[in-house]
Amino acid sequence: NNYGWADYKSHWLSWMFSCYQLRKFYNQVELYTDEFGYDVLIRQLNLPYTKVHVILDDLNELPGELWAMAKIKVYSLQNEPFLHVDGDVFIFEPFSEELLKAELIAQNPEKTTKYYSEMWNNIHKNLLYMPEEILDYHRGKHQSAYNMGIFGGNDINFFKRYTQIASDFVYTNKNVWDKINLFNFNVFFEQVLFCECADKENKQVEVLIHDEIGDNDYIGFGDFDSVPETRTYLHLLGVFKTDSITCSKMFQYCWYNHPEWINKLLDIT
Repeated sequence: NNYGWADYKSHWLSWMFSCYQLRKFYNQVELYTDEFGYDVLIRQLNLPYTKVHVILDDLNELPGELWAMAKIKVYSLQNEPFLHVDGDVFIFEPFSEELLKAELIAQNPEKTTKYYSEMWNNIHKNLLYMPEEILDYHRGKHQSAYNMGIFGGNDINFFKRYTQIASDFVYTNKNVWDKINLFNFNVFFEQVLFCECADKENKQVEVLIHDEIGDNDYIGFGDFDSVPETRTYLHLLGVFKTDSITCSKMFQYCWYNHPEWINKLLDIT
């Protein structure tokens, strides 16, 4: 299963690359996964996470398209300041101390355009329930979200509230899961809802990248030719995963800088 990637080897290499880059700068990098992920990432790839939590099998009842629910669950379990980093994010320098001290942290602000609105229009008409927090977006009053390639902060009580609202949003609509595009639903109960919850509580969100980016306008986030000289952060979101050239660039970068990663990957695949 390629899980949205051009091929499964690119998917596995992404996890290797992301983990090793994080470990270059941080002594505590924990993995939240299920049994399958544990087998691939720990037993086979031997990735150097400092602690592993095998807890996501609790979500096996959910359709696979609701992939963001795993992130919501992990956010909800945190009881101390944290930064969640997606497995398709690669860093080439540590995050600033100023960013890590923030109450709420996200990758960058997003401008929701026709791309999001068309998805939402096809979803909301079949919903049984919408939380109060998302009504301003639904009514067109707000057109913002946050990309959560990285996400976290110090306001643990906020995360508890936000994740409960997100979970209620998903599970209360269980009877209509078969009527909506669940893959597209993820961005609304995670990224849009987070933005609306923060706005409702007048919370300041600190971001790694300050540019507001259109929801379908990400450029350069897979530019391996620019790291680390002019880019110190990559996130292979969306179409970057399926782009064979981007995946080839990732292999080339890793082969040149860390051939042992590629040898390990080829040995077991």
